[in-house]
Amino acid sequence: MKHAYLLFVFIFQLAFCQSDKAVKGKVLNNEIPIFKAEVINLGNQKVVLTDAQGEFVISANLNDSLVFYAKDFVVQKVQVNQEYFNGKSITVSLVKKPYELDEVEVTQVQFPKFTIQQIKAAHFEDDQYTAVKNPLIYDGSMPGSVNLLGLFAPIAKLFKKKSKTEYPDISFKDFLNKHFTNHDFVNTLQIQPDEVFLFKEFCNDDIKSKTIHEHQNVLTVMDFLKSKSVEFKKLRESFSR
Repeated sequence: MKHAYLLFVFIFQLAFCQSDKAVKGKVLNNEIPIFKAEVINLGNQKVVLTDAQGEFVISANLNDSLVFYAKDFVVQKVQVNQEYFNGKSITVSLVKKPYELDEVEVTQVQFPKFTIQQIKAAHFEDDQYTAVKNPLIYDGSMPGSVNLLGLFAPIAKLFKKKSKTEYPDISFKDFLNKHFTNHDFVNTLQIQPDEVFLFKEFCNDDIKSKTIHEHQNVLTVMDFLKSKSVEFKKLRESFSR
């Protein structure tokens, strides 16, 4: 009798712990269903595809993070709140990825050209750099000379740099975008080009990402990304089987 009671308690606790529920929803773009969009549960690493109507059903627990991924669309992440966990349908609208411009590098600064009329006019304008002179007293300056300080001082302000550079606190994803390029993710970590954004979300969901970048150490973050890339590839392989 005692063994039967312990068995009952064990089964009850096991059923209580397995609290995942079937969460349903739909993935759209401009009210049009997206077929075969991937719905990834970062909590239990379950992956499902949407059907022809854009609908899906996935096993999830309360507060799990669901990532919605489709090629050529911006990835979205939704947290399973109490309403979704109790049966409310999730509706996700994905948007097309914006067209990305190539990086522009400035290699030469073109200074403005001044005409003779502009230079003469600048000589006779009042400014904060020109002191009032007594024409009856000779101060060593050449009469009719151009006030170059007053002419170029406003231009110099445009190229004046701050003496100190302040680095505000940034998030983990902003740190990745600042210090790592797509080449690092594709060639070094062997992540597919169209899955780089999804991989960043996968890493960002790890609790370690909240503190690992605080010391601005790129090598430490790269080691973290390498370990996460192994997990990410295993997840993708298990889904493709």
